[in-house]
Amino acid sequence: VGSIRVDYASQTLTASGYDKPNPDKAKTLLASAGYSPSNPLKLDVISITGYTDWDASLAVVKQQLKPIGIDLTVVDLAQQTFNSRLFTGNYDLAYYAMPNSGPTPYYEMRQLLHSKNTAPLGKNANSNYERYRNPEVDKLLDDYATADATTQVSIIKQISAAWIKDVPMIPTT
Repeated sequence: VGSIRVDYASQTLTASGYDKPNPDKAKTLLASAGYSPSNPLKLDVISITGYTDWDASLAVVKQQLKPIGIDLTVVDLAQQTFNSRLFTGNYDLAYYAMPNSGPTPYYEMRQLLHSKNTAPLGKNANSNYERYRNPEVDKLLDDYATADATTQVSIIKQISAAWIKDVPMIPTT
């Protein structure tokens, strides 16, 4: 999943600057929002108890965010509690895996990004748990099925660009 997505979006990713982290800029942005070393941005990230590889990954993320002024607390939950909170949008951040659902990025993008797969906070979403809504992305996803192969590649690149710009989720692996 990640390698396919990166192949389609590598130029957009490079243009965004996300491939070259800038801690000073991050600190400046946080300061402009009222955060400081004495008043860090505090976020909880929900995860599933017992997934030690996820815990290890989140420990690295937490370590990387602390110097820029983000205090991340990992909240390990039982699977049923995690699912309930994820599906209803009851979290700051969520760390989870999506199964591969098709031979091209379109299938995952449709599940993750189409607004028809989401719901208001407090209601169960089908698969767009981040509650991402972008009418332009919805139209691109709707147009994909009837497009020729060249247009499909263009559509995936446009959706990737929107994903990078809007950041509804951050693939970590």
